[in-house]
Amino acid sequence: MDEYTDDTDSENSSEYSVPFAECLICGDLNSGWDSEFVQTDDFVASANGKCSACEMLLRGLSLVTDIQLVTKLRFDYDAALHILCWDDSDSVTSYEFYISSSGKIDGAWSHTSRDLLSPLDERLDLAKSWLDNCLESHSRCPPIVNKLPKRLLMLGDADDDIHLYETAGERASYVALSYCWGTAGNIKTTQENLKQRLKRIHTQEIPKTILDAVHITRHFGFKYLWVDSLCIVQNDRIDWAEQAPMMSDVYNKAAFTIAAHSENVHGGCLSTDQTRNTALATFDTIIAGQSTTISIRMDTRNNGLCPAHGVNGNERSKLENRGWTLQEYFLAERILHCTNSEMAWECSSHTSCECSTESEPDYGFRIGAQEFKKLICWKPDSMQQRSYLVNKIHDMWRDVVEEFTHRSLTFSDDKLPAIAGLASAVSQAFPGILSTTDYIFGLWRKDLISHLLWCRINDGTSTERLSQNKAPSWSWASLSHGPVFYPADNSIVDWFCEQWEFIEECEILSVHCSPSTPNIFGPGTGRIRLEGKLRQITLDHICDDSRPVTSKLSSADMNLTFDVHHDAYLGQSYYVLVLGRVMRKEKEKMATEAVHGILLAKSEVEEDLFYRVGYAKGDEHPLSSTRLVEGETRRIDVI
Repeated sequence: MDEYTDDTDSENSSEYSVPFAECLICGDLNSGWDSEFVQTDDFVASANGKCSACEMLLRGLSLVTDIQLVTKLRFDYDAALHILCWDDSDSVTSYEFYISSSGKIDGAWSHTSRDLLSPLDERLDLAKSWLDNCLESHSRCPPIVNKLPKRLLMLGDADDDIHLYETAGERASYVALSYCWGTAGNIKTTQENLKQRLKRIHTQEIPKTILDAVHITRHFGFKYLWVDSLCIVQNDRIDWAEQAPMMSDVYNKAAFTIAAHSENVHGGCLSTDQTRNTALATFDTIIAGQSTTISIRMDTRNNGLCPAHGVNGNERSKLENRGWTLQEYFLAERILHCTNSEMAWECSSHTSCECSTESEPDYGFRIGAQEFKKLICWKPDSMQQRSYLVNKIHDMWRDVVEEFTHRSLTFSDDKLPAIAGLASAVSQAFPGILSTTDYIFGLWRKDLISHLLWCRINDGTSTERLSQNKAPSWSWASLSHGPVFYPADNSIVDWFCEQWEFIEECEILSVHCSPSTPNIFGPGTGRIRLEGKLRQITLDHICDDSRPVTSKLSSADMNLTFDVHHDAYLGQSYYVLVLGRVMRKEKEKMATEAVHGILLAKSEVEEDLFYRVGYAKGDEHPLSSTRLVEGETRRIDVI
């Protein structure tokens, strides 16, 4: 929308003093006002003679929207004033009213924000002040001098050549880049050009996102930058296997991480005036006898354009949908977000952004990352705390898997490498509870029964089973793509029930794993020996939505979800291995809510050898679930 300016002279401008007479429509623009929905007719009536504040707001809204198309409104106040407008289709558009911080009126209008038209150097100075404030004031945030990664880009000053630098274990500060490669090609270090990269990297070779990150790093006064495509030898399997699990340290120990939210490596980090959320309209008014200008722009708090504006936005950037960046996000201590709208700062203590004049305590738009970080830093001082911590670690890991599998990867073979940094961080944080040998292809040996109970979400896309040397069939990482969740965990989360309990019905006898690379957190083959109730079933029905189910299992109905749809064959025999059941408290007794297990197919290679093909959940009818658990006890191997 073009920018409009209402420059009515001061004699005809709306004028009011503060405080206003009480208005039940706009709350006198009081930042503590808890607004309800307001019908547009009531708002217009208030503006026409009853409330000068409503009159001023109506004049502003009329510059950016057709008020006759608005059916209801709601006012929301923080550092700025936000007006949410609904139309007759119940679609909502939100506008931000503010006075530029440079034109603030003391003691009157409290809704001030920054304009987003500053020169680039001023914007970077503002961003640098966020880091400086963090280093000076935030006791929760760690120091920035650490052991350097194996390789870094040596930047020097603005006129210096850039080259790859192999470190020698020294300690210093560096910056890391988190970004999307995209499909248009990226600059890489390979075995063939490594020696040349150590001498010089020509600026014209470097894509815009990396080049912008170089500019930001230099402006902040740092000379080292870590970029995955250049600091890891891309066609060297040994180097990849060595460096992938080290990414936990790379992002965790960086002075800060630049998170570039552009679509690809050519999209850049630094937004232009054409993409920034600049004012749609401005108009002059008089507040408490002082002339001032009020600006109006789109409200971006919850649309995902800027991470500092909230976690519940409907939009996610390309970066936030990429599998590799999950561990980068969770492990980074400080993040400078570079979006197409503005820059934002995020650390363990505060969040800041370009448009707001306020620095907010971190109330958790990184709630998953912050909880993860707090958990891996916690040192229990009692057996009770230790027991709680053990359970919490496994619960959180399954949450991590759910989020990770909702993200995309260019190469499905990267599933385990892309989460290896998080696995490494967990094993390092709890040496007495978990070790590197406890991690098995995206799961953990301790609490393995619960980790085996993953189920693929039918999101309308097809998936394939990866080759056996990538991950065993019982690991979620064996699927090429597609989100998973944990139905047994979700059953337990019910606010209306006083007590739930998960009872294991299967015993893990042994686990054998053989990594296929030097990276113990990477791909490989594995076999689990289990002892539990095994029931043979025949698939006799497939729903219209292609979701296969079976019934008439000794009067116990089962809901089946196949990992790969084309593995479902009518009339074919499968096996359900019951892993556990969820119990609920009912009239002082524990009753079975549901039985959970995995769906298996028999291997032709050897006797009692099976592989996973899906997830099985017993009917929630207690009698059916009980009959299912009464199956034959078998000892089997699953690969």
